[in-house]
Amino acid sequence: MPGFRESYISIKEKYDIPDKLIELEFTEGIFFDNETLFKEVITDFHNHGFTCSMDDFGSGYSSLNILKDLPVDTLKLDKLFFRESDNTSRDRSIIRSVVAMARSLNIKTVAEGVETLDVVDFLKLIGCTLIQGYIYSKPLPLTEFEEKLNTENIDTDDEFELDFDKFEVVPLDMPIANNIDDTLRRTYAGILEINAGGNLYHMYYPGERDVKFEAIQERGFYASFCEDLIPKYVHPQDIDNMKEIMNPMNLINHFKKNNDLDIEYRHMRKDGKYSWMKLHIIKASGGRSDSQIFFGYFNIIDDYKETEESLNIVRNRFSAAYSNFNGIVFELDISSGYCDILEIHSNLLSSVKDLHDYNQLFGFIMELLIHPDYKNTVMTYCTLEYLNEYFSLNGTQFPLSVEVQAKPSRKASTYSYYRATYSAQSDSSKVLLTIEDITEAKKKEASIALRNQITDITFANTYERICIINLDKDLFTIAVYPGGHRKATISEGKYSLHLSKSIEKNLHPSDIDNISQMTSLEGLNKFYEDTTTNEFKIIFRERANDTTDHYEWKEALIISAPNEYGQDRMVYIFIKNIDDIRNTEKNLNEFAHRLSYSLAMFDFAYSVDCNTEKVDIIGGLKFDSDIFAMDEVTYQDVTSIVKNASIAEDEQAAFRRLTYLDELTERFKSHQASIVKTFGSLEGEDKIVEVTIIYGAREQKITFFVRQLDKSNFMIGNES
Repeated sequence: MPGFRESYISIKEKYDIPDKLIELEFTEGIFFDNETLFKEVITDFHNHGFTCSMDDFGSGYSSLNILKDLPVDTLKLDKLFFRESDNTSRDRSIIRSVVAMARSLNIKTVAEGVETLDVVDFLKLIGCTLIQGYIYSKPLPLTEFEEKLNTENIDTDDEFELDFDKFEVVPLDMPIANNIDDTLRRTYAGILEINAGGNLYHMYYPGERDVKFEAIQERGFYASFCEDLIPKYVHPQDIDNMKEIMNPMNLINHFKKNNDLDIEYRHMRKDGKYSWMKLHIIKASGGRSDSQIFFGYFNIIDDYKETEESLNIVRNRFSAAYSNFNGIVFELDISSGYCDILEIHSNLLSSVKDLHDYNQLFGFIMELLIHPDYKNTVMTYCTLEYLNEYFSLNGTQFPLSVEVQAKPSRKASTYSYYRATYSAQSDSSKVLLTIEDITEAKKKEASIALRNQITDITFANTYERICIINLDKDLFTIAVYPGGHRKATISEGKYSLHLSKSIEKNLHPSDIDNISQMTSLEGLNKFYEDTTTNEFKIIFRERANDTTDHYEWKEALIISAPNEYGQDRMVYIFIKNIDDIRNTEKNLNEFAHRLSYSLAMFDFAYSVDCNTEKVDIIGGLKFDSDIFAMDEVTYQDVTSIVKNASIAEDEQAAFRRLTYLDELTERFKSHQASIVKTFGSLEGEDKIVEVTIIYGAREQKITFFVRQLDKSNFMIGNES
């Protein structure tokens, strides 16, 4: 209609109507007739303070794909979505996808033509914004509507959005036990919940966001997470690997044979640089049998990676120092003192290379080159008299080595380190004299000492012990950092003997065979020769101390060192305690199991601490959402809520007696750890209420699960 935009805009401005009070409704047919014009019109109305909605979405040619191109504020779902059909599960999957996608695009949703409470409950659970239909009222004249509005108690459900995703996804922002939450804050930078079957994800931040997590939308489609967010925040060299691993089908297939998954990659920080991140993924069990829910725990590992890189740099730098000989070789007749240069690879003694008298050479070195602190050493071990006694008279074949500081020439002002080595020859009167510049080797020793000091400090805060294994010589050196002390305790010996004794004494019986095979000399040799990898990890249980049968979880990082310049083949094992992390993951998995199970099947689910009577609300379909916002809920309050909402009046006293905490605790100490009881229902004689009570001895908690069942479908059994 020509001029309709100007007409609406002028009326709004004439009567000074505030922005967003007028909503203009468009049918989906307009969008398909002229998409460009449609977007232009909507944008113009938005600029003038109108909101816009699309009516009867799904009645024509609509598809999920066009949602991304719709600039509307509200999406009205056609009543055809909510008609009864032969495949309700399929219909609801489509509705759930539409609502979830609209929410991720910040588009409100309105369900039209709703006529049953079952559909209302479903729409609330998936986060539909508004619901209209005969379930609330038929269309009314204005006067009747005003009367109804003024006289009836209208439930607005202002807070029902808090229930979004409960139908499919375990909401991590619900209250959890304080001890678990505190451990998360100390351990993880973020937690990712993945619903691979429902194509949804949820980010949860238990602590400070040291990396650029805040820009990631906390809920959305998992396909978008993989295709859009991974390339945005992951280092370019790691993107392909991350996308391959995080593909939902690859995750599902991986966990068919494995219990967990570890990924190391580089993640963008706030300053635009990258931090090394470890993502540990586990699969949550429980709830719907067809769900595929995974939890990923992000942990920053910059310190570990920097230490690993420093070790590689130091090792490579020091290896280069041995690649070339830097010195001079003489043949010396110790009976006559005649000497001759055989090889020369430096400027050392170049000014006397034509001198053949050892005593003259000795005098020149003593007077002009030797550092004063080493002159007594040279006078003791390097004279012809001593050399004759050492080699000729004693008949020894062992080389004689002397290390000194000296100038490379008489014009030099600084001293270097040299090693003079006298070696016996087949002719007993002759020896080879090798004078080698070992300044770089001495620097290496000093650097190693400094490195050991630095790594002692670094590893004391990360690893509890480090083992260096020489595969060629079956030798080991182990540094133990007792109680996190910076100063390590060093021990060494024959590796194969140490391994057999240590494994038999310290390892959990179920881990002995696997660890023995992987860390034996044969196993480590196979790993060393494997050109596809230079590291792997093993998780195992180890006795906490010699006087107890308590075992703690440990993680061993095993790294192979390349064999360079004829060096022996070395393997490094770094061991750290991960007992707290494993226990935290176990508690989280147990909690996720309870939560998923309760949300899918029960009206009420909650637990109480036997010692403090502190209550944790797990979930359930009939708990009012306000209860999750309460600072503290007492055990008596929760018991009363369940009793008054579900139990028949003539059986409420019996239910109250069943829930006496002292009696339950005593009963569980001497009986089995669960009780199942049934009671009459407030909703009629054809219904019963099943109450399941489970005792957790380790955590000293009692958990209640309450649900309503049709009596005709329930076979009453004995308590368990």
